[in-house]
Amino acid sequence: LRITNIFKITSSRKNDYIGIFNFFKKNIVKDKVNIVVIDAASIIYLLPIIILKKYYNFKLITLHMHLQGKENSLKQDLFKWAIINLSNKIITISEYSNRELFPKKADLIIYPPLRIIEKKPIAVSNSKKISILFVGSIIRRKNIQFLIELMDVLDDRFELVICGNISDDVYYNELTFLINKYNVEGRVIFTGKVSDEELAMQYNLADIFIFPSILEGFGMVNIEAMYLGIPVFASDVGPHREIIDDNIDGFLFDVNNIILLKNRIISWKLVKSHEG
Repeated sequence: LRITNIFKITSSRKNDYIGIFNFFKKNIVKDKVNIVVIDAASIIYLLPIIILKKYYNFKLITLHMHLQGKENSLKQDLFKWAIINLSNKIITISEYSNRELFPKKADLIIYPPLRIIEKKPIAVSNSKKISILFVGSIIRRKNIQFLIELMDVLDDRFELVICGNISDDVYYNELTFLINKYNVEGRVIFTGKVSDEELAMQYNLADIFIFPSILEGFGMVNIEAMYLGIPVFASDVGPHREIIDDNIDGFLFDVNNIILLKNRIISWKLVKSHEG
């Protein structure tokens, strides 16, 4: 039995369709694999496997996180059809991603493991500002422009730290344009990709964690922040409802109502502790 695990392609290859196909083919043929496990995070990665599956005798186990494309769009329908009809087994990472495949059900639901981050008392900031932290890749579905707009309506006591790899240069440029437009340059910090040690430091320095993503399969960063006792405000989307009980162990918010989120933050007792 030969199993090959094809999970990630370097970003330089993400638009090289022929290169991705040849990469998969080379590894499948070379290893004479019987089972291919693939992260179906992108139709770009799934399509080559679908084609190769027709000519090579292997079983396909698909790890499904979330559907691609706009809701009820042709792209999303094709993505769903491919996962359901061409996978021999399907694994999802949440009840939400499982429900996306209705009427099909996943063979197995495996929640992502928690990355243990130690709460360190040494993480002391010299800043008197209230630090809002976002952790995640700089990509459009993370809805980071919402945070920039939030900074515009919050007062100067607040600063925003955006911690994550810049995976979409066009989107990053749009964000920097918004930062200049709202004149919040001095209150928004991009850290770029950081080490695990640097990430732990950013978590430990944060006063509030906000995650406004509009599309997630799970949302592990919310749990990481909750584990460290940081107040978590997360967008009210499917998987976040599995993690957070609103007003009990965190807060859910409507990404279309920025003023309501602002008011919830202002009323949070943390703000009062910074006054005077």
